[in-house]
Amino acid sequence: MGRYRQAIQAYQRSLEAGGTEGVYYEMAKAYLQQGDHHTVLGIFQDAFAAKKLSKAEGGCYLKLLFIAEEWQEVEAVLQQSAARFSADQKLWAKGVLDLHYGKLEEALKAFKKVKEDPTPGDSFR
Repeated sequence: MGRYRQAIQAYQRSLEAGGTEGVYYEMAKAYLQQGDHHTVLGIFQDAFAAKKLSKAEGGCYLKLLFIAEEWQEVEAVLQQSAARFSADQKLWAKGVLDLHYGKLEEALKAFKKVKEDPTPGDSFR
């Protein structure tokens, strides 16, 4: 646990110094390893609102919303900010939403269209 806290502090210092590329994503992984998805979701919500997330990190934001079971928020974010996500992230999110709503055939169709992983380091396919 101590190393994750140290990593989080290092990521926070990096953000304060103006670094962003990949920092949010790595910070999210450290928080999740500690079981703290609420804190990192708040950080991502603030960063998304301030337009500080890259498209790759946008996929991570969607994942955090799904972990928190914020289904309607995912739908709203995708509708209001569609240009901030890649086509594959939107397809992936649609598939997850379809699964949640019991639309299994629609989910499968969406997942089959995904060509790139929703976030770096995933092994979706």
